Amino acid sequence: MKKLRKQILCWGFIIILVGNCFACSTVKEEARSRTNSLYGSEASETAMTEETENPDDYYIVQGHKIPKSKMDYSAIKQLQESCYFDWIQENDGTFRQIKLKLSVKKVYLTNEIEENKDEWNEIGLEDAQFNGNTCTNGKIAYADFQLENEENETVDFCASSIGFIGVGERNHLVVLVSDIGYFNYMGTIDNDHNAFLLKIEPGEKKDIRVGYFISEDVLNSCEDIYFDATNDSTSEDGRIYYPIPGVSKEGAGN
Repeated sequence: MKKLRKQILCWGFIIILVGNCFACSTVKEEARSRTNSLYGSEASETAMTEETENPDDYYIVQGHKIPKSKMDYSAIKQLQESCYFDWIQENDGTFRQIKLKLSVKKVYLTNEIEENKDEWNEIGLEDAQFNGNTCTNGKIAYADFQLENEENETVDFCASSIGFIGVGERNHLVVLVSDIGYFNYMGTIDNDHNAFLLKIEPGEKKDIRVGYFISEDVLNSCEDIYFDATNDSTSEDGRIYYPIPGVSKEGAGN
């Protein structure tokens, strides 16, 4: 008799458990259905994955999640490879995309500033400390490259569109510096008072040199560094990176 009673109680518990699971599943489906009807399936998927997202993968801007850009290692080219990158050209108040050919000659980091400091933009060296020509709180990053205008019109190229990019934790891109320090054509052309703007005529080639000061703190925050030939690219799909010999982990043969 006791054995029969135990069996009955056991089966009763199983029936209640199954019923609760079914009810719970039904409530979840109804909630998901209401969410979809109010906000669409995308909101529902966001709600379902919110718990598994890493907050380090996005910024919060006015309550909105903005994903952080991540390094695309497939965008790395070899130093001897020329590339074409999109450039926005303004003509008579309208904009269109053109292509410039870029050929890297040399890119490197050094402790020594190789020009007179008065040839540099003051803002670019604002936080730099020197003992003579030796930088004591960071590195001087140089890039020597050639731009060729294969278009049928004059191109206005802004040197500050070329720079260096870092790779931080979770493969996130890190902006190393915002102000260009040195440009070998700086201030030689008065075009709307932009010292970093260079006109390149159709078929013309220009040998360009840019320099940046990158602080030690910023360098220490990065796991890797590359020369970014497309700082002002209109999309991440158009990114082009070059390795820095002896520094970059990928593509430099280190």
